[in-house]
Amino acid sequence: MVSNGVMKLYQIIKNQLKIPIPQRTTTLYNEWDRTFGKMFGEENQETEFNSTAEDIRKLYGISENSLIESKPFLFATQTFFNIVLKMLIDSFIKKITDPSEQIDFHLSWSEIAELFEGKGTQNAKIISNFFEIHYYEWFTYLSSKDDKNTVSEIIKNVSDTVNKFDLATYIVRPEEIQDILQEIYMTLIPNKIRHLLGEYFSPDWIVEHSLDRIGYDGNIDKTIIDPTCGSGTFVIQSLKRVLANKNNQISYLEAKKITNNIVGFDLNPISAISAKANYILTLFSSIEDPITKFPEPLSIPIYISDSVLSPVVYSEESDDTFVAKTSVSNFVIPKFNTFSEASDFLDEISDSIERTRGYSVFEKLVLKKFNLSTHQQEAVKELYEELSSLHRSSQDSFWGHILKNSFAPVMLKQKFDYVVGNPPWIAWKAMSKTYREGTLDVWKSYGIFEKNAYDKKTTHDDFGMAVTYVALDQYLKDNGKLYFLLPWTFIKSTKGGEGFRKFEITRNGQKIPIKVELVDDFNDIKIFKPKHTVRTIGVLFRKGKRTVYPMRNWFEWKYEKKINFDAHATWETVKKYITNTKLIAKPIDSSNLQSSWLTLTNSEYKISDKVLLNGVNPAYRGRKGIEPAGAKGVYVLKKPKVTSNGLEIVNDMTRQRRMDLKSKGEHKGIVENNFIYPMLGGRNIKRWKVVSNEFMIVPHKPDTPYGLAEEKLADEAPQTYEWLEFYKKGLLASRKQSGKFFDPDKQPWYRLDNVGNYTFSKYKVVWKEQVKSFSAVAIGEYSTLPNADLKIFNGKDKPVVVDSKVLMLATNSMREAYYVAGILNAPFIRNIIDAYAIGLNRGIDVLKNIKVPKFDNGDPIHIKISDISKKIHELSKDNNDISVEEKKLNGIVKKLYN
Repeated sequence: MVSNGVMKLYQIIKNQLKIPIPQRTTTLYNEWDRTFGKMFGEENQETEFNSTAEDIRKLYGISENSLIESKPFLFATQTFFNIVLKMLIDSFIKKITDPSEQIDFHLSWSEIAELFEGKGTQNAKIISNFFEIHYYEWFTYLSSKDDKNTVSEIIKNVSDTVNKFDLATYIVRPEEIQDILQEIYMTLIPNKIRHLLGEYFSPDWIVEHSLDRIGYDGNIDKTIIDPTCGSGTFVIQSLKRVLANKNNQISYLEAKKITNNIVGFDLNPISAISAKANYILTLFSSIEDPITKFPEPLSIPIYISDSVLSPVVYSEESDDTFVAKTSVSNFVIPKFNTFSEASDFLDEISDSIERTRGYSVFEKLVLKKFNLSTHQQEAVKELYEELSSLHRSSQDSFWGHILKNSFAPVMLKQKFDYVVGNPPWIAWKAMSKTYREGTLDVWKSYGIFEKNAYDKKTTHDDFGMAVTYVALDQYLKDNGKLYFLLPWTFIKSTKGGEGFRKFEITRNGQKIPIKVELVDDFNDIKIFKPKHTVRTIGVLFRKGKRTVYPMRNWFEWKYEKKINFDAHATWETVKKYITNTKLIAKPIDSSNLQSSWLTLTNSEYKISDKVLLNGVNPAYRGRKGIEPAGAKGVYVLKKPKVTSNGLEIVNDMTRQRRMDLKSKGEHKGIVENNFIYPMLGGRNIKRWKVVSNEFMIVPHKPDTPYGLAEEKLADEAPQTYEWLEFYKKGLLASRKQSGKFFDPDKQPWYRLDNVGNYTFSKYKVVWKEQVKSFSAVAIGEYSTLPNADLKIFNGKDKPVVVDSKVLMLATNSMREAYYVAGILNAPFIRNIIDAYAIGLNRGIDVLKNIKVPKFDNGDPIHIKISDISKKIHELSKDNNDISVEEKKLNGIVKKLYN
């Protein structure tokens, strides 16, 4: 049924989009595309949508892949599920009204249109804003008889399926009905589809825990909002707490209070409609008053809206009006004191335009109900004329309904006691150009960029940062609490997050402090299924208080017993299998309170200030390894072979991603050994030892950091020059696109990044960038590596270079290298490094934060550390037990800091 229904809707949409004149159906499609599509990057927009469409196609076994164009197909899929949700709620309301009624589908086309648009139906008298025209009701404007028959058949099939569920169960078990109805919803819309159409939704147990953390106990008078609510998990769990306090029996007036106090926004239309359906299913199962006797319909407070752009950009355009940008026009709309007043106004204007009333009639009948300024009345007159023109050109009167959703955050001036949720995690550089440009001023005004410049290629900031600051500013009351599930990197990363960690709202001259009261670090606990690739934290903020360091409420959660939790497991169940360790948190650099946070046990914290530099200049400077600027597969070589004419080399194209270079394939050739070096990558090293090595072509000398001049390379190593020339076009292109500060007029096309005197040092300490626990090793020249083959270099030794996944520092001697490696690898020092440095980012900042005294050959403690470190290196080569020596090392390193 599903695949057949989706494909039929897709074909109708495609036919409608071919019509060259303005039509209601294409207008609604275009507005959906403008609103929902802008979150995808233009450079990969079609890839994203095509991938989603392809996954849906495979899920339902649709074979006609050649017919599918991504966005229309996704629109058809979402339309189908909108039909499912509307028919589910229609059936549910009928069962509440008369549980004994047998429902058979026998609606005419005009009755279908009335049902989905909410015109004059019993449903519209009960719920004012679920059955109403929006993006997915486009089919009610179809004119073709065949198309209408097709849609009628789809709706009948859905209705027949929905009515097989026993929705009358609420009479017997009202306290359980919410969970039963949620299961029905999840059966109709499988996990994979919900993931494809939105976020990975939060399981019930983490939602319950989040509500516990902010102290939301279901007090009906308290207000709470999820500004990125998805299908409504946090909203529904909040609603359940209120209902449980009332023994799942509430009056109409209590229901009305609830709908004023528990609110959600989401940009994804189908997610918002799903949340609204869940809200209805949960709330109405507990209303005791007869729903057919409501004095006025309830409005469900879930809105299809951009909760970041709308309240910040649009709300500041003027004191009493704002400009709403849509796919057909920019509408000037008056602001109102309450959302209900704004909603009533937009509903009334839509109704009057549909009745084809002239403005003067609308003014006398409707406008006088609202207390508008002269400026606002002038804006309304222009708005009315514009909407009337759209109606006459078949682009219709539905704009009031769309506008009251899209710009709800502007019109909703209410602030909340609590804000809770799981905002979307989208890297700034992965967002569309349109959305980056639209939100750039938001990011800058809150001061959350890692850089002052707008740099989409290199910034590591995330959209969730902007959502958090807008929510704190726009939605949370003074002294209110916000709890968000966020990436661990927001607090821990040195690459991005610095602006986020200022914990102060500074927009428009404000200086409102924000206190981090508590952090839940969920460590390796898999919260989001089926994918969970980013470590998650839950952060509790309080508005109007200042963050105090050290922050003593960092809870690191771990599995006590490994188990896969069901999405509907309760917190009571889950907490039996996980435990927490309470840690102390503080900025790694006390002179920069926006630096990444260090988290330590109490004993580690006591010694940490003696170990940390806290803004003092370090004695040692870390360096990044050689960066081939997108051409690693060219420069990294398999082991060279010695021939009578030189070295026979072949590059390792398995290391290459850039397609113009990869398409050239491997290149075998004979070259001189001058510019071939042994190389270590992350895969070649472990703590205390080197396990293997690779080779790399490095056309540089210690005094040519920007590359050896072409004429010099051609003179000194002509075979090397010619070998590189095979890739010249791709290397030049990669340099221009990916390289740092490349000047094609002065620098050679084969130039590498991060090369200097240090690159060619005989003695180094090197460590992995990507590793769970910090791992360093002291190295000498090539002859000191396992299985070194000096015949490659005519029996001469060579310095070892490192690639971009390895960090290094050059030392003056091997003894000094052992000393530095010994300090950094000492268990208590690496625990401190692990406590703040992210596993994918063990960068040069290690030496900017850890105090490593300059090696003194006359200091007995320095010599002792070096000697023990050397012994551990030697033991590690043969995999011998090093635990005794590591314990000795730990003790002597502690003496260094006491």
